[in-house]
Amino acid sequence: MNQPKQEPLVRFEQVTYKHYGKTAPALMDMNLTIQRGSFTLLVGPSGSGKSTLCMLLNGIIPQILGGKLTGTITVDGHDIAKTPVQELAQSAGMLFQDPEWMFATLKVEDEIAFGPENLRRDPKQIWKAWSSRSILWACNA
Repeated sequence: MNQPKQEPLVRFEQVTYKHYGKTAPALMDMNLTIQRGSFTLLVGPSGSGKSTLCMLLNGIIPQILGGKLTGTITVDGHDIAKTPVQELAQSAGMLFQDPEWMFATLKVEDEIAFGPENLRRDPKQIWKAWSSRSILWACNA
């Protein structure tokens, strides 16, 4: 019995991206398909476009950082140019090689709130949820 073919998790079709203010594209005529359940490793030298590709996957580019994007990118069935970053964050994330790049704030409490705040959660609800957690007690000790 034939099962219907599953849509890929990630698809780049003829993608070219140029950072704002740059003349040369960071990625040019890129095609990429990543199937669900596959293991994909992205490697390359500094400046080869790895971070750019990851920021395209989660919509930070073009929605927040701008630049010029042509082609189509879909992640989990969502067009990254049309789907809000907050919604894409449910399917795509990014970890940096250097852990110090992972922090956005100087205080643990602010770091804990950073993700939910960027998903436009109510700050009062964020702190209400965490107020009973021992992590805040440990941070204040």
